[in-house]
Amino acid sequence: MPPILVIANPRANRGRVRHRRAQIQRALAAAGARYDWQETEYPGHAATLAQMAGAAGYATIAVAGGDGTVSEVVNGLMMADDSAVQPALAIFPCGTGNDFAAATGFMHADVQTAGCLVAGQSRAIDIGRVVLHADDAAQTRYFNNSLGVGLEAATVIQADRIQRLNGVVLYTVAAIRTLLHFRAAPMEIECVRHDGHTQAVSGSIMMVSVGNSPRTGGGFHLTPQAKLDDGLLDMGVATAISKLRLLSLLPRALFGKHTSDPAFTLYQCRRIHIQCADGIPVHADGELLSAAAQKIEIEVLPGRLRIHDVRGNNGSSIKKKRG
Repeated sequence: MPPILVIANPRANRGRVRHRRAQIQRALAAAGARYDWQETEYPGHAATLAQMAGAAGYATIAVAGGDGTVSEVVNGLMMADDSAVQPALAIFPCGTGNDFAAATGFMHADVQTAGCLVAGQSRAIDIGRVVLHADDAAQTRYFNNSLGVGLEAATVIQADRIQRLNGVVLYTVAAIRTLLHFRAAPMEIECVRHDGHTQAVSGSIMMVSVGNSPRTGGGFHLTPQAKLDDGLLDMGVATAISKLRLLSLLPRALFGKHTSDPAFTLYQCRRIHIQCADGIPVHADGELLSAAAQKIEIEVLPGRLRIHDVRGNNGSSIKKKRG
């Protein structure tokens, strides 16, 4: 069996990996897995390790960390010279939100995940690519779970300032605090829909949420119909509404019930262009990319990422492509 590279972030969720290390290693040993354990030492280290993993002979990268570490690894995989030897991704969730782990079925016991890695079955899922322009600078980033513009990204900034909370409670408190001062911004949005037609939206916008999976923010289902393997990104656009009305939508968003509100519209897209002359915050997979992006170009890359298939272990499944 080809060796597994475990990329562990010792700082994820305030050091949770340190408490999980022995448990994860026992599970891997019980499954008979050959693995190397590598802890990240600085921001971006996970991406560097992932970029070199395929050429080094690893067939699997197992992330012991949160959504941010997973996203770093995905970006490293996309930067690798030879996509033909791309390792398959697996997750031992140790983060604050663990949204992508939940979407891909990796929330079960470590022993089940370890057994899945040894079995070696994998499948292809989509990812997104975003190019951000702020002033005269541009950056490219890949995202596997979600991207948020406006209120959602401002909430990520606020969440980083809050201690001792996790998951949906953390992001709920952060969202309420953010609402106290956040204002909608004038945006121009153009997307190429699933049917190839172009859709234009403009006006005062509170939030744009782009989902490759349904879940973000530790449990909010902002794009509840999103599928990981349909070749599309789901985009939710929230127009400017009162703060009281937004607060009333928060609990509904936990279950994806906010989409019935006329202030929130969903689109299925292949490409998305957003312009905001004043600059707007943007996050990808829970990591702030820019506090004031003026132009945002997003596209889906169908089937670009391989992940281990754990559907047989926990009974979950991802629906087939929509026509």
